[in-house]
Amino acid sequence: MTLASLVHTFIVASCSVSNSLMFEADSSIGNRICCNNVRYAEPRGYATDMMEGVKEGDVFYDSVCGIPLFRVNRPVEDWQKEMRDHGWPSFRPHEAIAENINFDGPHGEMSSTCGTHLGHNIPDEKGDRYCINLVCIAGTGPAPEIDDSL
Repeated sequence: MTLASLVHTFIVASCSVSNSLMFEADSSIGNRICCNNVRYAEPRGYATDMMEGVKEGDVFYDSVCGIPLFRVNRPVEDWQKEMRDHGWPSFRPHEAIAENINFDGPHGEMSSTCGTHLGHNIPDEKGDRYCINLVCIAGTGPAPEIDDSL
C-alpha cells in the first residue's frame, strides 16, 4: 500500500461532517452523502430554498475539513436559476478553487483534497457543470487563527 493510499484511507475512515453547517444543512444527511460515498446524493431540490441568501462572490467550504471549494463568480440570479433547473448547486470551472478539488474520480466523481465526496461533473451544452451536494460544501471555513501573543 502506498503512502498516498494510506493517507486517503485514514481521511475516509475519520470523515465526519461538522455539526455547524451553513444554510441550515443537515449534518446527518452530510455524514451519509459526504463521507465514504461515491454513489448517493442528497435529494433533488434539497438546497433550493436554503440558497436564497447567496450573493455573488460567496465562498462555499468543505463540510468536513473547512477548505474553500467554490466561489459564485457570476450573477447570482444565473447561478440560482441553474440550481433550480438542475436540482443541485451547480458550479462552472471558473468558480472552482481547483487546487482543493480532485476532478478525476470514476464516472465524473469529484472530491475535495480532504477526501470529502462533493458530487459529479455532469457536462451540458455550456461545458463542464459541477453538480454538488450542498451538505458537502456548507462548511463554515477554517477555524480563525488565535493570536496567543496577547
